[in-house]
Amino acid sequence: MKRFFRRGLPALFLLGLLCLGWLSGCGPSPDTPGGALLSAFHALKQGDLEPLARLSGEDTVSQPQGYQPSQVRQIVKSVFRPLDLSVEQVQENEEAGTAQVTLSGSTADYTALLETVLTQTREQFTTWATENRETFAGLSTEGLQEKMVGLLLSNLESAGKSVQTVPVKQVLSMHQQEGEWQVDSQSADALYAAIFGSASQEAQTSLQEILSRLGT
Repeated sequence: MKRFFRRGLPALFLLGLLCLGWLSGCGPSPDTPGGALLSAFHALKQGDLEPLARLSGEDTVSQPQGYQPSQVRQIVKSVFRPLDLSVEQVQENEEAGTAQVTLSGSTADYTALLETVLTQTREQFTTWATENRETFAGLSTEGLQEKMVGLLLSNLESAGKSVQTVPVKQVLSMHQQEGEWQVDSQSADALYAAIFGSASQEAQTSLQEILSRLGT
């Protein structure tokens, strides 16, 4: 599962990466395989990537350079607002400490969403810098980053209101590791697809492109 985080989480950070109707503010319990998944998704919807890291066998998530923790949380929260997943079925083998969990629901068409956000943010930042040359020249790196993040969050909010969603149905294999439920390594692609939809690879490419282009 480390392969998932090495491939997917850097992309989430570059963008700055479920609260179901019946959930309370604290989210579901991670003590069951289904609950562990919902707990990680619930945290993701709140901008927190740590539970997803633990679910994937990682101890922690490194803070990306150039972004404040509050900025990362805001961006991740905005990105995953459309995510709406639920547990459809759980087949648990208590003696073996394993389970098969079927997820269903919907997620955003992240390829279209991120392409729109990337284009709008770059154009707006370029226009602002051109029209405000003195201000642009006088800002620190942190000030420019704050301006960029502000545009990014605004565009994410606008795009999220009209983004198309795609149906999700994935079966994940899970196991218990030191008392915690984790997703098996062979289910890494299924977990990634459940979060990013059918166009997961294209979405990842768009995410990576955002950091590289916005950082220049």
